[in-house]
Amino acid sequence: MITTDNLKVIKKLSPEQILEDGKTPYRAPWLKHLVKDYYNAMQTQQIATAGFSGGLTTGITPEGQSLPLKDIVFSKAQFNPKRFGEAYEVSEQFEIDTDAPVVSYLQDVALRKIHNGIRNEILIFGYDDNDPTAEDDEKIHFEKMLHLNNAQASTQTGQALSFNDVFEAYQSLKDSRKLGKDSFWLINSDAKFSVLDDLNEERLVFTDVPEGAMATLLGMPVYQDSIHDTDGNSTTAFALIGEDHYHVSMSDLIVSKPKEQSTAQALKGTNVVQFEIWADGKFVDNDSRRAYQFAPTV
Repeated sequence: MITTDNLKVIKKLSPEQILEDGKTPYRAPWLKHLVKDYYNAMQTQQIATAGFSGGLTTGITPEGQSLPLKDIVFSKAQFNPKRFGEAYEVSEQFEIDTDAPVVSYLQDVALRKIHNGIRNEILIFGYDDNDPTAEDDEKIHFEKMLHLNNAQASTQTGQALSFNDVFEAYQSLKDSRKLGKDSFWLINSDAKFSVLDDLNEERLVFTDVPEGAMATLLGMPVYQDSIHDTDGNSTTAFALIGEDHYHVSMSDLIVSKPKEQSTAQALKGTNVVQFEIWADGKFVDNDSRRAYQFAPTV
């Protein structure tokens, strides 16, 4: 799929190095919870998933009786890598004359833009698996993470969230054992960044906040982002993303230069530096999230 015959790779960064670099002001720091570094994002792959029914507790079966059969539903998530890339033309003379780390500067610019592109696929431009065009869209887009809501919140756009709503979402995933170290809250930027209980007390915690998060809620990091569809409509008020709801496969960042200049570049005395990442995003467990839509305005 990827050929490097005419490229000289000068640097590689792993997804972990990219996402944990606190010096780069990424727009969506929550992305690090979705990237699973054991995927090889440079080629198409299938990830097996399974779901079960019949409750979370095993009861006693008397000796001599058959064990009750439970349904296990197996499925697969197929990741088809999409290419995100930036290329910049740099003056050869400038590189000679300056001590500035030109490639490092360009890398920061490229990563911010690529990171935003991945974020937009997850929240805005991704496809809905229920759409009739999903099979074609899957070839060029991620699957959208929040295209459906589970319930309606009791608060409207611009208002603080209700603790009763968020606790209901939390209890649902906690009871079904869907929460883990990579679970997080995502609050729409169209909502007030506040969660109030029945006594009008703030339930967001602003001390000992993990890097990149804005607060914690019930022990998990809270982020705020703009959640809209392609028409700019805002419906999801907040979401609790469980451990295995949505996965992103991401390759290393590959920094390279062409081995030979084009005629135009030779005449101008420039070199090209390019940066690329291959990535895709898919549902893995649809039951591992709770998303609440805004209450309608009267």
